[in-house]
This record gives sequence, structure tokens and C-alpha cells, in this order.
Amino acid sequence: MTRFQTIIIGIFLICIVVGMALLATYKGTSSATDLPAITIWGTVPSATFSNFLAEMKKVYENTYQITYIEKAEKTFNAELVAALANGESPDAVLAPYEIISSQEGKYATIPYTTFPERDFRDTFIQEGEVFLAPSGLVAIPFSVDPLVMYWNKDIFSNVGRASYPKTWTEFQALADKITVRDDASNITRSAVAFGEWRNVTNAKEIFSALLFQDGDPVSVRSGTTFASVLGTVMTNRNVSSAEEALNFYTSFSNPTKQVYSWNRSLPQSKTYFIAGNLATYFGFASEFSDIRDKNPNLNFDIAPIPQIEKGNNRATYGKLLAFAYPKMAKNANAAYQMTLAFLDPTVAPIWTRITYLPPVRKDLLSAGTTDPYQTIFYDSAIISHGWLDPNSLYSAQILQNLVESYTSGKDAAQILINRARDQLNNLGGTGTN
Repeated sequence: MTRFQTIIIGIFLICIVVGMALLATYKGTSSATDLPAITIWGTVPSATFSNFLAEMKKVYENTYQITYIEKAEKTFNAELVAALANGESPDAVLAPYEIISSQEGKYATIPYTTFPERDFRDTFIQEGEVFLAPSGLVAIPFSVDPLVMYWNKDIFSNVGRASYPKTWTEFQALADKITVRDDASNITRSAVAFGEWRNVTNAKEIFSALLFQDGDPVSVRSGTTFASVLGTVMTNRNVSSAEEALNFYTSFSNPTKQVYSWNRSLPQSKTYFIAGNLATYFGFASEFSDIRDKNPNLNFDIAPIPQIEKGNNRATYGKLLAFAYPKMAKNANAAYQMTLAFLDPTVAPIWTRITYLPPVRKDLLSAGTTDPYQTIFYDSAIISHGWLDPNSLYSAQILQNLVESYTSGKDAAQILINRARDQLNNLGGTGTN
């Protein structure tokens, strides 16, 4: 071997050793230490989100440097406005769609050139379409908590029913059989907590679900603003869909009706159900553990909420949680990429496992689940709906006044509905409240 060959081989061996050393320490250009730090404000409990991130790291190697700050829903918007004024914007928010829609103008829009509308519709459940604005996406859906029906199996068995009602027609027929009154006409066991507002847990969401099933979307996007259409959709019986929903809902608190099952003197509906005195309770999927823990002896099951017989609008209400990106965020693009990582098909099921809530991706919902309760949650997620709400606190008060004014006989149903629609429109356009 010549001296020249010896030198070449030596250089080659050195290169191999150096190369192996570099490979051993290389983590890639997208390692967590190279990515910008991201700050998220969210309404999800810190412990829950921390668990999600910890589990995510096991399947997604290059996670982001994330600081998560839990915020209360009631003060979220006020704190965000203050932070923006001080130049201290979070990079992303994880909040219910009502919070995002009420401050829509403060969030960046994701153009359809970045995330095509067709891809969005194909990927996410129908409720996610509340985020489709003319110029792009206002937010990215992350989690949904659908309204379902909890039913007391013992009460149903006592009246000869082995299963739950699938339609409102069936439901009405059962009300008189289930509800029990004493000699003074006081209700001691109730079929359903409908008709009132103050002692009906989730009253706004229940009434909204009835409106959706009747074909009334409550509100629509008009350009960049919100417009209420409550009471403008007509049925073939020459009354508005909203009037039909109002009549149905309030009939259960009318003592002159055969379905009379509820009044204002009764306890809060969730409390009454947990105590074993209410046959059906309309609550969210997220309430399952709380109900079970508060009364381990309660013999209950879960079902989709009943639908209109031969109806064309299968629907329930869904609490939709989404990611949005303030316009003043420093790392909004990185936060957007982070969101896509959270929604990866290998990562998204982690959130479902931790929270017991169904996914928002259509492909994951179509894959199904073997869990008997989550099966109901999955099916309900598919038909979940919501409406653009410029101010959830005031809109709830408007709908409460509508129901209570009608039950007290202050005016005709459609007059009250028209008034409620005008009041909703007076709340202002999206992003201004």
C-alpha cells in the first residue's frame, strides 16, 4: 500500500467517525429546542392539558415548547382585550366557539389558500362550519362536547319501558305515565325538566337543539357580521319553526297539558336526576363522570337526544372547543402548525382518551369505538350544531325572557320571537362585543 493510499484511507476513516458522532447527536431541524416558544390561553383545566401534552410526547417526538395558561370563561375576553392592549398577546387560544365568535375581529383569518374550504369540510364535523368566513377560517375545531340524554333505567322499567324514546312523539306519550303527583298536585317524580329556564340545567342549549331540529339555525353569517334569523323559517303549517319549538318546550310546564312534568318550584334538574327523581336529564357528554360519581347507585344509561319523527334535521347541540390565533400574536404561524400536530390522527385520539370526549375529525368518528357510552357520544358529535353568538351571556338572557314571557302569557308566541330576534341583532356584529 502506498503512502498516498494510507493517507486517503485515514481521512476516510476519520470522516466516518465524525459522521457517526454527528448522527448520534443530531435531532433534526424541527426539534423542540429549535422551535419558537408558544403561549396558549385556554379554558381547559391545566391538569387536563398537561396530561395531553405528556402523552403526546410519547408518540410525537418533536413537540413544541408550550406554555399553557388556564383562564376562566367568564373573564376570558376581558383579559384578552387587556393583554392585546399591553402587547402581551398569547400565540393561540383554546376556547369554546362562543368566546371566539364574540371577539372574532381580534383573531387572524387562515386563508383558504392555506387550508382549503373543501379540505376543512371533509375533515371536520358539520358544527365546525361556524368558522367558515368569506376570507378564510376563523378557528380550527379541536374538541366537541355533545348534548345527550341521560335516562333512569329503573324509572323506565317501572312503567314497562325497557328502552329510551327515540322520537319526541314517543317522549310525549311517556310523560304522563312517568310523572307522579301527590294529592296536592305537587310533582314528586318527573319525566323531563322542560318548560322553565331557571331550574333547567343547560336550558339554552336544550332550546337551541330543538330549534335546530325544527330547521331554525338561530343565526347566520352575513359577510363579516352576525345576523339572527330566529323565527324566519316557516313550516308547512304556516307557523315558524321557532314557534313550534317554543310551544313544544313550554308544554311540559303547562299544568293544563297532559305532558305537564316540570315547574319552577322543583330543584335544579341535574340535582333532581342524580337524586333519582327525574327520568331524563339532558346534559353534556362531559357530565357523565360527575353524575356517576355523585350517585354510584343511580341506575342510568345514555342515549342520543330524541329527534322529530320523520324530521329532516337530525341535530343536537355541541360545545365546540377550537384554536384561534390573535392578530397580534408573535408566533401565530408556529401555533397554527402546532394545532395541526394536535389534530394528527395519531395524536387526536389521546385527547379523546383523556377527556372521554369524541373527536372532531370525521375519519376518527367513522372508525367508531367499542366503548358503549362513547358510541353515543360519537354519534351525537356527528349531528352536533351551534350558532354564531355575539354575546353568550346576553343571548341566554334574551332566550330566557322569550320562554318566561310566553309561559306567563305576556304576548303571542311569534310576537315574542320577533322581539327576541331584534334583541339578538342589537347585540352587534361578530368581533365587536
